[in-house]
Amino acid sequence: MYKKIFVVLMGLLLASCSPSTVSEDDVENEESSFKNEELEIADDVKIRRDYVEFIQSLDDGIKNSMEDEENFAYSTLGLSIPLSVATNFAKGDDRAVIFQSLGIDPSMDLAKEAGILQYRSQGDEGEKAIEYNNSLWINQSKPIIPEELKKDALKFQGEVYALNFDETADEKYQEWQEEVFGETLSSRQFSDDDALFLANGLEFNASFFNPFEQDDTREGEFFNDNGSTSTVDMMHQKISAAYENVDNYERIILPMDQGFFTTIILPKEGKFDEVLDNLKDIRRKDLPEYQTVQLALPRMEMKQSVELGDSLKEGPLAPLFEFYDNHISKEQIKITDIGQSSLMELHEQGISVKALSEISIDTKSMIPETDLSMIVNRPFILMVEKDVDTDHKGMNLPVYTMGIRDMTTLVND
Repeated sequence: MYKKIFVVLMGLLLASCSPSTVSEDDVENEESSFKNEELEIADDVKIRRDYVEFIQSLDDGIKNSMEDEENFAYSTLGLSIPLSVATNFAKGDDRAVIFQSLGIDPSMDLAKEAGILQYRSQGDEGEKAIEYNNSLWINQSKPIIPEELKKDALKFQGEVYALNFDETADEKYQEWQEEVFGETLSSRQFSDDDALFLANGLEFNASFFNPFEQDDTREGEFFNDNGSTSTVDMMHQKISAAYENVDNYERIILPMDQGFFTTIILPKEGKFDEVLDNLKDIRRKDLPEYQTVQLALPRMEMKQSVELGDSLKEGPLAPLFEFYDNHISKEQIKITDIGQSSLMELHEQGISVKALSEISIDTKSMIPETDLSMIVNRPFILMVEKDVDTDHKGMNLPVYTMGIRDMTTLVND
């Protein structure tokens, strides 16, 4: 009997660049130049390599903080937008300290990079697979300079609201969520102690090139991590796809429209945590050979809210949780809280995600027929990525991550 878990990750694959050959004496300078290299993400738009690596590092930090959770879900891409903007507020010596901790050049305009990222990651053509909505909420009783904030907001298409942080503000925020998602994902209420609140709404919708037939969906068993079983709707199809079966896991890659693809990783029994720890290396692997596989995958829906502040302030983001000089206030500011609420659906046609990322900021003056088959009936890993340049590997920009150890509460009625 197989027992274990499952995880869902979504990312965008950006082309990586190879450094030039240099002498030993020039290694340090070459590494600095390589960090600042621009990755071409469209004919007329480029994004810097160290910005992609910053987002990858953020993904590692979130993943590491949630590994012990029974089930988990998060969107690194969604959180990277408001976090980039909050980081870009920094100025002077504090900016140098923060950016050094994050491994990026202090001269980089992160608000502009966030805007470029949104432009490029939406999809290749036609109706966009990813839609972004950003809002910045100013507590007008606090020392925030709206004119300065609006300059950053323009770079990544953020709406700015200035109002008192009271029940009326809470209602406005709920209305904003309704406009963005058609529902409310977060019940967060504003605190009068907050000076500024940043929110990013991300919606992802993409279809499989070879969707599952609804008539082939039938009940099956999923073997949970604790030894119990759950009856779930299992989607079935025979498909020719890139597939491999190695020592620790099985992996299959399903193409999606608009340049995305889904990678499903099914760890061998007892190997889930080991595989999760090595996702970076798996992403860099060559594409497996195409084979015909009988695939069974659970149809499911998951909604989750997570608080990330306590875990993220222990890593490279730590300086952002201490007061720092900035250009949007005469007082120093710091991040006090980071959270995210998300809803994911895996169905016959494809994958849909809604993710709301939230960051609270204080000011210092405030009060503190084949032989092969892959039956995904136990914990597994799934990655949705954007294929931009198949000649390069490793520059994965994570969009969404979900982990399931128990399907008991996730079974569709």
